[in-house]
Order: sequence, then structure tokens, then C-alpha cells
Amino acid sequence: MQFNSISYTWNADGIKEEKKKDLKVTISPSPQLLVQNGMLIRVVISPHQKLVELLKSTNPAIIIETFTGIALIDTGATYTCFDKEIAEKLGLVTTGTGKTSTANGPAEINTYPVSLTFPDLPGFSFHNSKMGAVNLNCKLDGQDPFVILIGRDLLSLGSFHYNGITGSFSFSI
Repeated sequence: MQFNSISYTWNADGIKEEKKKDLKVTISPSPQLLVQNGMLIRVVISPHQKLVELLKSTNPAIIIETFTGIALIDTGATYTCFDKEIAEKLGLVTTGTGKTSTANGPAEINTYPVSLTFPDLPGFSFHNSKMGAVNLNCKLDGQDPFVILIGRDLLSLGSFHYNGITGSFSFSI
């Protein structure tokens, strides 16, 4: 695996502000696990990076809560979203509401300022001031439930490749 630093930040208007290049990672669970469980990757959810910087500037000793879980890469999802229970656990304050479409039809959801980091992708982070929180309530066979759906908004930042023959997927920027 080759890793270099990359970070994306969107301002309140959804405009990308920052970009660094040269990241590639390949994850190879096995052909059977890839079919059974989908494309899973570990993720850390925290309050938005700008909010953390502000809080630490006023109180350097403050402890910022994070949540580590499993993300499912969902090429059918337009936007990346996370489980609304995580917003409650982290004590996040909503930045508004948004509309989304689900298998059950349209829905209005709360949005929150969050940052995502990926332990398997050192140096990669994704910051969104208006990420939607939904009721995922998903349990995989014998595994922890996933807490984030990674959508095409994040995948559009690079090149994504799914190889069913080798049981691997890769993401490069």
C-alpha cells in the first residue's frame, strides 16, 4: 500500500476548499467476504475539524469524543451519511435539515458538522459541515453494524475500483 496525505474540506456552501494528492489503498478481504458483507472499511467519526479547533482554542484541555465503527461503501448512495445514534452519542448539534431518498421513499433528515478519518487510509480525512444522519440500524452476520454509508460524494474525489475476482477494492487519488 502507498499512503500520502490528503484532506478535503467543504465550506457551508458545499465548496471544496483544500486538496492534496497521491493516495492509493487496496483492501482485500476475499472474494466470498466481499460478496457476503460488501466493501467495509473502519472509520472514526468526530465533530467537524473546524469546530474541534475552535473548542481547543478556548479550552486546550477539552476532551473531544469520537466514535470508531465500520463504514459500508455504497455506490448506490449519492451522499455519505451516518447513523443518527452516533450524533446523539457525540452530542452533536444539528446544522439544519436536508432531503434524501431511501428505499422507503423520500425523507427529511437532520444534518451535522462531522469529520471522518479512516485508520486503513492514514492521512485521509473527509470534512462535511452538513452530513446527513439517518437510521441505519444495520447488522451484518456476526459483525458489528456499520455506522456510515460512504456515498458517491466521497468516492467522486478519486478513482474507485472493485475487483470481484480477487476479492478486493481500491481507492486512489
